[in-house]
Amino acid sequence: MARHLNLQKIALACSTFLALSTFHFNVQSADTGTLTVTGAVNNTTCTIQFDGNISGSGGTQTMALDTVKVSDLATGSSASPTAISTGAKSTVISVTNGSLGACTGVSQWDIGFLASSTAISTIGSNVFLKSSSGTNALVGIKTALVNTFRGAAPDFSTVTSFTSPQTTTTFKAAATNSIAIQAVWVGVGNASTTPGSFSQSIPLTFNYQ
Repeated sequence: MARHLNLQKIALACSTFLALSTFHFNVQSADTGTLTVTGAVNNTTCTIQFDGNISGSGGTQTMALDTVKVSDLATGSSASPTAISTGAKSTVISVTNGSLGACTGVSQWDIGFLASSTAISTIGSNVFLKSSSGTNALVGIKTALVNTFRGAAPDFSTVTSFTSPQTTTTFKAAATNSIAIQAVWVGVGNASTTPGSFSQSIPLTFNYQ
């Protein structure tokens, strides 16, 4: 389902929040999350468009991972974390002109992830999201450039590296490109993964040129 929020471009950054919340293991209750977007830009009116596994209204968007079992995460290791395709969700983000065409006021753009130090767990050379409460399971972020404007999310199984939730992408995406984000459960060989809910937020910036 497509979701969008109108932004007016004034500076080089718009602030955003990506929240993955209330994900459960071994329960039947609904999984929820929130992606809140706010921003201000110059007199060129652009729209941040969300397509894919996302829902919500206005500036509040939801990316909800499917429920997995503790046994699903009993794989990988700290040296070689494993993305668990079961339950993964992705969204494709584009900058549009408000009529779902490319915004001509943008020459290139990227997304900055600004997770706090309390929201992350560093395992080997990778940085993952950890829950603010509930389960001790980890969630990884993957990103990919989509060369087709508002195109489908790529096969993230071919994306072998995780994007730190404390970095900025370096795609230098053109106005006619989109950027895909996947949130995915990660196995790091933890034999003591606890069941429970997962909740965490990531502030984002959309950096334009």
